[in-house]
Amino acid sequence: MIYACLTLKCPRCRKGNMFVNANPYNLKKLTHMHQKCSSCGLDYVREPSFYFGAMYVSYALTIAYGVGCFIVFKLLAGFSLMWYLILNALVLLMLIPYTFRLARTLWITIMVKYEPNSDKSTETQIR
Repeated sequence: MIYACLTLKCPRCRKGNMFVNANPYNLKKLTHMHQKCSSCGLDYVREPSFYFGAMYVSYALTIAYGVGCFIVFKLLAGFSLMWYLILNALVLLMLIPYTFRLARTLWITIMVKYEPNSDKSTETQIR
């Protein structure tokens, strides 16, 4: 599950890509998601404003990054507080595109159950 989330894969089958462009640093296509999973057909657009909750996940990820940077830069490397703040801000700015996508992936992963044998043919037979 962790690998699927980190690689921004579908939460149900963990095979299809959620985003149109795999590179989160292509800022023109940062928010472009597929409508459905190419592998299992899961609808990524669950309801209007579904990804509003991903903002809370993004906030938690940002706090985790900040604490991680504090441990590395301040406690382990011995940087002053000013250098920690500068380096932390730079790291967080560089991670914004990936954090945005990761938060959306984690949010939908919380809501959708993993079904390893799901594919389009099975879904159409059920309906």
